[in-house]
Amino acid sequence: MIDSQKIGQFILEKRKSFGYTQQQLAEVLGVTNKAVSKWETGEGLPDISLFPVLGEVLGVSVDELLQGGALAHSSEDNQGRKTSVTDGVALSRYQWERQIEKFKKRCLVSLFISLLGTICFGIVWLEQQDYYSFGIGIIAQLVSICLFVASYWSLAFEERAYLALYSEEKPQSRALFWKFLCWLLMFWLIVPLLLLDNFVVRLIPWARSSIADISFFLAGIGIIALFLLFNHYRRRW
Repeated sequence: MIDSQKIGQFILEKRKSFGYTQQQLAEVLGVTNKAVSKWETGEGLPDISLFPVLGEVLGVSVDELLQGGALAHSSEDNQGRKTSVTDGVALSRYQWERQIEKFKKRCLVSLFISLLGTICFGIVWLEQQDYYSFGIGIIAQLVSICLFVASYWSLAFEERAYLALYSEEKPQSRALFWKFLCWLLMFWLIVPLLLLDNFVVRLIPWARSSIADISFFLAGIGIIALFLLFNHYRRRW
């Protein structure tokens, strides 16, 4: 029978032996510090899917976690795992992997906000034909841009701490930045280009025809495409 009190005490001892706080352990496992506190007091147990990761971070096997103590036949393995995760190296690796996943999710949220703003702009423009619609679209793009930039700064900060422990690994934040930026720019520039196109059509008499209007818009899309191609291939030059 599983003894939650014994398992909790074992988790507490291993966590303290590596110098981790409850908050640090919670972040790497994707749970709250209250959940870790409940484990350590025996009021609850980790989800079964968390045991492999928890064992890796604490330098023990899943069997040892379930037993609530080190197994005699695996003491040498435990010593090897303890050495490999000393000074929070394993914790740092998991934190970095989670930061990458968070950055990707935030980029998708940024893309969704930009797309939603563009759709709202289109709906309002078709109904009212005024510049309030451009305001809605531009505000959405600014929110999307701010979210993306803040997410990148957070990722770059975590990367510096990670590379301090894993100096042999190559930086990934810049590659991820350009990868998502190239996609996001396509949406960020739609509304500003349409606004510019609208001004041009109003100021130039011969540009009032639908053919000229479409030509200006396609020219803008061409500029965006050239910009994206330049940023894609400039790293190879």
